[in-house]
Amino acid sequence: MSEHSGTPQDDLGPEAKFARFVGVNLELFRAHTSQLEYIAVSHVFGKTEWCQIPGIQGEVLASSQKAAFIENELPSLVGDQPFWMDILTVNQRNQAEVISVVDIIPQIFRDALKTLAIREDDGIYTCCRTALGKLDWQNLSQAWQDHTEQHRDDLRDESYLQRLWTFQECLFSREIQFVVCRRGEYIYPPYSSSTDELRPLESHSNGDGGVAERFYKNRVDVQRIMESLWVLWHCFWSSSDLGPTIDEFSHAYIHCKTITRPRPRRRTESEDIHTGLFRMATLTSHRVASKPRDYIFAIMPQFPWYNYPSSAKDMTFSQIFLDLYDQAANTGHQFTPRITASMIESITVEVNDALLPSEHQPEPECLGDFLKLLGQRLSVDPPAGSSYIHVTTNVLVTEITDVSRNNFLEIIRSSMEYSEDLWRFSHRGGELSTFGNFPQISWELDVMDAATLGWVPDAGSSFGDALLMTEEKSQTTIMTGPRLIFREGPIGEDHDLTRIEEDRSMEHVTILQQSRKILDHMWCASDRMTKDPAQESDFKIFVSTPRFKWPKPLLQTMLLLAAMVNCQIGLSAARWVHKRFVPVLIAYGKDTKVLGLLARHARPSKLGEIKEMYSAGHHPQGKSIGKDLVLIDPVVSAGPLGIVPDFLYVDQTSRQFETRMKTLYGGLIKIIGPGKVAIPYISPEVLTSQRQNNPKD
Repeated sequence: MSEHSGTPQDDLGPEAKFARFVGVNLELFRAHTSQLEYIAVSHVFGKTEWCQIPGIQGEVLASSQKAAFIENELPSLVGDQPFWMDILTVNQRNQAEVISVVDIIPQIFRDALKTLAIREDDGIYTCCRTALGKLDWQNLSQAWQDHTEQHRDDLRDESYLQRLWTFQECLFSREIQFVVCRRGEYIYPPYSSSTDELRPLESHSNGDGGVAERFYKNRVDVQRIMESLWVLWHCFWSSSDLGPTIDEFSHAYIHCKTITRPRPRRRTESEDIHTGLFRMATLTSHRVASKPRDYIFAIMPQFPWYNYPSSAKDMTFSQIFLDLYDQAANTGHQFTPRITASMIESITVEVNDALLPSEHQPEPECLGDFLKLLGQRLSVDPPAGSSYIHVTTNVLVTEITDVSRNNFLEIIRSSMEYSEDLWRFSHRGGELSTFGNFPQISWELDVMDAATLGWVPDAGSSFGDALLMTEEKSQTTIMTGPRLIFREGPIGEDHDLTRIEEDRSMEHVTILQQSRKILDHMWCASDRMTKDPAQESDFKIFVSTPRFKWPKPLLQTMLLLAAMVNCQIGLSAARWVHKRFVPVLIAYGKDTKVLGLLARHARPSKLGEIKEMYSAGHHPQGKSIGKDLVLIDPVVSAGPLGIVPDFLYVDQTSRQFETRMKTLYGGLIKIIGPGKVAIPYISPEVLTSQRQNNPKD
């Protein structure tokens, strides 16, 4: 039963299966959440297998570490109190039962006396807790970085902060007791970096980065965990009238203490994902779930207007996303989709249909990926007879033909400066820095790897000494040298675009991994907020070293990823985006050029040809003005054909706001107050005559 079902049993809460220890045995029973005093258990699954645990009937799907915790630690933590723990109270072999409980998880954790949050022992080790002591938040990050120099080669995942469901469960809890599921003996001694208690770090390193690579990777890992901890605190604190401070929350998390707050209130019909700062705080969250659909099902059921689709288990992510869009639109919570139908479909569609989400959405691999697919809330109705989008000004769109290293780096540097808040969030959230930020100098482009992105050697290029052949396990790999020339070729089907860039078990660094490393290294060297002279110097050395080559596929991939950061599309979708979009420069007058994305089916017939299009927006007023911008061309389609970076960013001054608005609207705006403008509303419908008078060739 859904907590939003509206039945007379709502006051009792939904019915769920609970457990309790009777002696050494576990018994199960059913009860309504509001009629029982119980503990809810929050944890991550880890590497699971079916196992037998003494005192529990049947097999349990758990990691060996979690099974030992359940046998040795859990009984003393819960006593004879009833509790809910998914791997013990939900039949994990029955997918229908697993899916059905998703809708009531918010109420299970909201009604619980407290939440027992079981952290894994894979990031903040006991020696870290001892070294950090009771430092305040301001000094915590630097102290931890200094301490982890003692074991910089050890794993720092802190997987409890990496998983989506644990995030949701904490948000609905009023009291959280943090505990650690330790490996080996259940004792609490300081760990020594010389023992095997610490988990070794898996790395792509081929050794050429040396100490510098390990140092930067260590720093990035600490920053990522600290950012995740801050986001968890912020969302926990902001969803209640009174909550713990960041110092209180971080101390409780690190030292396994308990924190409390008033019971979080239920969401109202007027609230959605854009209410408060939740979306902004989690936009680059790297929390992951087992299935793409979970990013919707873990977040949306908290809102009373959203209902779990009855046929969800048979629906694809794109179908569930479209269902979310329809439910939001039908209840006054309509939002702008990042990827519209007209961007993906080359056929001409009516403007209102063209503005709908495409039936083909990239499957998210983390929470931030999903949230980026949702633009801002549509809060202003358009004039009668008009669409939701309005023209801002005409722009000139070009693909980049000068493939020199310096030109590409300058374009990327300029895009970082123009959208610096997006780049900063991407780095801090762990998206840009997933593979560290020290690229390999000895890296060579693998031809087979390049082919997965549609780059093939030109038939006329000289192979000769440019090819390096290596054979291993009866497999030949062709590595490119300085004389090999690449051209665009066919891009594989979606099911062939295996996300090998996310496979940490691979020995060779892929083109997507190396591109992210270079971009993150470049960003850290240029971030005005951190001002790191050491990283700035290291990046200059990296760029100038003659040992490193810059093949065209690498430069083009870097440009694609840079455009994706600007346009707020998760970097995990790089192969999906590359198949459907190309990075372009969008010129607003003579002085402003931004890096965006253009649908492949809307490319000019000749490479390098300047294409005149219109910049358009969804929000003619309000706090979202200058966001969710798109490219349109009435000659080609009634709907958006490309994505333009936001013109507004965090902490803009009134002067900066006015300057960018004048650029965006071609000077056709009126300043009506500090940070406030009046703009003309030009609907694309007035341009449809151009489609009739200038039919597409």
